[in-house]
Amino acid sequence: MIKPIKSGGKKDSTAGEKFSDEHLGEWGAARGVVEKSVYEVYQAILDPFTIKDPDKAQVTLTQENRNGFNAFQIREIKISPFPLINIEWIEQWAFVITKGKDLDPREMVISYQKSEGTSHIKSLCGSIVLKQIGKQKTDVFLYEQMKAARRNFKDIIDGHLGTLRTLRKVRSVPVPIPARSGNPH
Repeated sequence: MIKPIKSGGKKDSTAGEKFSDEHLGEWGAARGVVEKSVYEVYQAILDPFTIKDPDKAQVTLTQENRNGFNAFQIREIKISPFPLINIEWIEQWAFVITKGKDLDPREMVISYQKSEGTSHIKSLCGSIVLKQIGKQKTDVFLYEQMKAARRNFKDIIDGHLGTLRTLRKVRSVPVPIPARSGNPH
């Protein structure tokens, strides 16, 4: 993984290129500010259609409880780019709060990787870093490395910019209020 790109302030920042070692493929990154809390962005990313286009992909989602993670998902993905052509693969997604608490995270790291499936995608992995920079403001850094047929770093960057747009317009999720015990009087 590369060092996070610098924030562009009010404008999204992007970077990407082909690795000098062709076996590694290409990487792309984007960074921007979303006017939502880290918790709200986290909840949005738990939904695979924040990242994947529901018109182009089918996703089967399995939640797993794994020690050391706040959430862990297996995402089975299927796309049909042409009639009678299906491309399928599985991604593992791990979510970890690195600062803060379950209902009030201040920083998070979300990592994912292709674990099996189509040979069209030789390798795929990425990370999303969320950092609170205000009460309702989150710095979002997205990074992905991929070696795949007919995909390049510009496609990766375009996908990240689409994710930032989706995060900005997705409806906010209220933070649950923990139940209290004891006598209210």
